[in-house]
Amino acid sequence: MAKKILGRGIASLFSLDDENEEETISETLLQETGQQSVPIELLYPNPDQPRRFFEPEALTELSESIVRNGVLQPILVRPHPFKVNAYEIIAGERRWQASQKAELSSVPVIIKNLSDSDVIEIALIENMHRRDLNVLEEAAGYKQLIEQFDYTQEKLASILSRSRSHIANLLRLLSLPETVQEQVRNGELSSSHARTLVGIEDCEKFANHIINEQLNVRQTEQIAQELRENPNLDLFSALKAPDQNPPSPKSKTPQDIHVRALQKKLSDKVGLKVRIKADKNRQSGKVTLSYKNLEEFDRIKQALEYLKI
Repeated sequence: MAKKILGRGIASLFSLDDENEEETISETLLQETGQQSVPIELLYPNPDQPRRFFEPEALTELSESIVRNGVLQPILVRPHPFKVNAYEIIAGERRWQASQKAELSSVPVIIKNLSDSDVIEIALIENMHRRDLNVLEEAAGYKQLIEQFDYTQEKLASILSRSRSHIANLLRLLSLPETVQEQVRNGELSSSHARTLVGIEDCEKFANHIINEQLNVRQTEQIAQELRENPNLDLFSALKAPDQNPPSPKSKTPQDIHVRALQKKLSDKVGLKVRIKADKNRQSGKVTLSYKNLEEFDRIKQALEYLKI
């Protein structure tokens, strides 16, 4: 399938960008029969949908919105590869589920003729553009794009307005044991905690200790550093390390901690240094993006264009 920068075409395809944006997906992806209404029971979910979890509360809220306003954005589908007079959902499974909860008999769709590989590619990138995936679903999506479609980390970073380090860090999470990954999925462990566990021999025991003792990321990093610097040190001995450290001479308020966490999260997302500085009254302040070269400046420009600023 011939394509240029796929992400920009995807943005146009899902109305994530201006209507006049140059289409960069191959013509095959644009062979649509137009928007129409079809019975809801003729739609089937995509088995390769990268998003596995749909938050029940958010689904209920969307369902209530659909009852009031209808389905505002059509569901993207293709003719079902195995069922006659039926359609497979490419993007919009959450809208489809919410429409079922709203007891709609039909939904608006846009039908496109797409290959199996097109479907996987679009579903992955569409979800990532909308920030609809948890960190492990996102990591699995990156892995699938790299392995099946020969993407590089650099190309994904450019298309999805992520930093290469963000992509690399998430991919490392897939090396963690399944039990630890499940703790990340259900919110017991943050992605920052999980990244620290990568490469630790007893990471499952370590993860349970983090949860039970409610260790922060800094404490977790200290223990991990002890283990890496002293290969013969057992986990039990390393777990004592944070208790031996003297308290910081200047304690930080919860607000300071949250600001630092937000700075790091934003830095990981855009791949640039982000600084948030609050004024004395804590009611106002500044958010600063720093760039070292024109390439980083272009990344800021792309992020602002994506947000339509």
